[in-house]
Amino acid sequence: MAAVLCPSHKPLYLNIFPSWKGKQPLRFFLLEKLLEARKASVFPTNGEENDEDVNVFLAGLLTGFLRVREDSLILPGAQCVLDPPAKNLSRGAQADHYLANAHCRLLHLGLMDRGDNLRRRSVPFGMTRPEARQRDMQLGATCYAMAANLLGQGRQVNSGLVAVYSKLAEKFPEYVQVLSVLATRHLGLGAQLSEHQLSRLLDEEYWDHAQAG
Repeated sequence: MAAVLCPSHKPLYLNIFPSWKGKQPLRFFLLEKLLEARKASVFPTNGEENDEDVNVFLAGLLTGFLRVREDSLILPGAQCVLDPPAKNLSRGAQADHYLANAHCRLLHLGLMDRGDNLRRRSVPFGMTRPEARQRDMQLGATCYAMAANLLGQGRQVNSGLVAVYSKLAEKFPEYVQVLSVLATRHLGLGAQLSEHQLSRLLDEEYWDHAQAG
């Protein structure tokens, strides 16, 4: 069973530097770091259109992700599109299928550089790493577009959420890059070094010190 990183119902954090506000909800911390990441990314907030609503949505998505909420609707690889939800389900239930998989691709591509956390191999047989990444990017964008289309129909439409999902579908790679900046520059996540890469770095460090001495 996966460990819960933030077991409390409303996890809090305390700034390193004194603050008159004291403890703040974890979501506020993630929103602050997300805004900093967007400023340092290739896709700053409101760079092409007003998308502050996406920032608020992503902060909530990240908060849920840190609480390790597993969703049975998430499917590996391309299965989420190849095996669509039953047509007799409500529009909302069908949209939930696509949203669960869209969120998964967005978070895992941005934070962990892999399409989902279910398949054993990050790169499927017969595909190169760029091909696998491109497929996962397309899947994420498609799932958001499908959800936006489903939720945009009917009598009671949440236009705010539909707008957010549409923006995520249209600029999916850009939002993945934003999360990558967040992961590497603000959350301390980064690429793993292979033994060969680590050995090479150590050799270079050794010779640098030897020449300096």
